[in-house]
Amino acid sequence: DYLPDTPEVRQDVAEFYGSISTADEAVGRLLDTLADTGLDASTWVVFVTDHGPAFPRAKSTLYDAGTGIALIIRPPTRRAMAPRVYDELFSGVDLVPTLLDLLRLEVPADVEGVSHAPALLAPDTENAAVRDHVYTAKTY
Repeated sequence: DYLPDTPEVRQDVAEFYGSISTADEAVGRLLDTLADTGLDASTWVVFVTDHGPAFPRAKSTLYDAGTGIALIIRPPTRRAMAPRVYDELFSGVDLVPTLLDLLRLEVPADVEGVSHAPALLAPDTENAAVRDHVYTAKTY
């Protein structure tokens, strides 16, 4: 809603959505290959971006569009977990402890962050919040 409606911006947005479509197709091929080889039963797939889109008030800003990222965690199919949206506060430092916990590996004491694995694996997402705040900073 904050981008001007100009031909240039429309082209930029079209290219952005084209990139999303390309990434979606690539991830789809990866998932198909895992299924075709039977590796989907034991493979965790993690897809993550490192910043918001490269638009004004997005990438390199502290607005929601700049701090929000795509994060998809697909468990092994043998777990038979239903897809769902986990829309809780999540900091980048939480990724490693969460993944280690999901893999049932010990989280070293010096690893920062909080594991969201218990909340992700819980059947009831009500009151699943692990954090009540996240701090962000721009250092350049």
